[in-house]
This record gives sequence, C-alpha cells and structure tokens, in this order.
Amino acid sequence: MQESLAHGAHAAAFLKLIPIFPAVGAILNAALGSRMQRRWGEAPIHSIAVGAMLLSTAAAIYAVVVMMGFEPCDRLLLDPGSRWISVPGMSVGFALALDPLS
Repeated sequence: MQESLAHGAHAAAFLKLIPIFPAVGAILNAALGSRMQRRWGEAPIHSIAVGAMLLSTAAAIYAVVVMMGFEPCDRLLLDPGSRWISVPGMSVGFALALDPLS
C-alpha cells in the first residue's frame, strides 16, 4: 500500500540505507568477529566496522546533495517505511525523514 507523502516531500527509499549499513556491520562483527579475529587478526573486523560507517556516511552525504537540489520550501526527503503496529482504530508507522534541520 502506497501512502501519500506530505506536501513538498519527495520519496527517498535510499534513506533506510543510512541505519542499515551500520546495523549489518554490527551483526557481521557480532556473528563472525571472534572467528575472523582468530583466523586473520583484527584487520577484517576493523575493515567491516569502518566500511559500514563509510557507506552510511556516503549515503547520508548523497541524501543531503539530493535534498539541496530542491527548492528551499520543498526540501524534505521521506521514506514512508512501513506499518509497525496496526490495531483497530490505530496505526503506527515507521518512517525516515531528512530536512534542512536534521
């Protein structure tokens, strides 16, 4: 189900990459870190952690560049996400947004 965006908002599905990259890096290091460290030392663990942060930073910089391409009154990027909790009479969604104050 596609929800309508707020006035002046622009769809930006790539915003979810900003928190996903560090989460994936943390999960990889938590799941495989001790085995990798025993076999290859600390370098692969550091590479995964730093790489995840660099990818997240690159995604954030890209989002800011995209946002700055719009008129000042329309600078809102929105990833509507999905429904988080849905019960009769109430629906709570999960969304990510980027605006000039963020």
